[in-house]
Amino acid sequence: SYSSMRFVPASEITNGAKNSTIRLNQFTVLDATAGTGVGLLFNARSTGANTTRDMARVSGVWTDPTDATRSAAITFDTVDQAGALTERARIHAAGGFQLVGIVFASLGAPADGTLIYCPDCTIANPCAGAGTGAFAKRLNGAWICN
Repeated sequence: SYSSMRFVPASEITNGAKNSTIRLNQFTVLDATAGTGVGLLFNARSTGANTTRDMARVSGVWTDPTDATRSAAITFDTVDQAGALTERARIHAAGGFQLVGIVFASLGAPADGTLIYCPDCTIANPCAGAGTGAFAKRLNGAWICN
């Protein structure tokens, strides 16, 4: 099993087409399974550490690796509070965009313009907990759920 990265030369680029200028490959002798794939890992030195740390990752993953019915998703992972890389959002094969949920008690007070899926919020202005789910929007310093 190995991975490779290839920069595509200008001679292989076609005007007016969707060209891949960087190609990430994962080769293995074993058949793929759902959830496997390849991605870009962002890593940099943090303050107070004499080493680099993972920051974020964007990955292409198989949701169905069977060749005749293959489907894939793009996942977006980030690190929060020095934790592990965790999936925060996903674009599904059919085009749907999914936010990973944050419960009402953990919404916090981020900047205005923040949009979160809250799986236990109630549709209300302002937001309230103990519901069956709503999108929480941070507007003028308050959460509004619908």
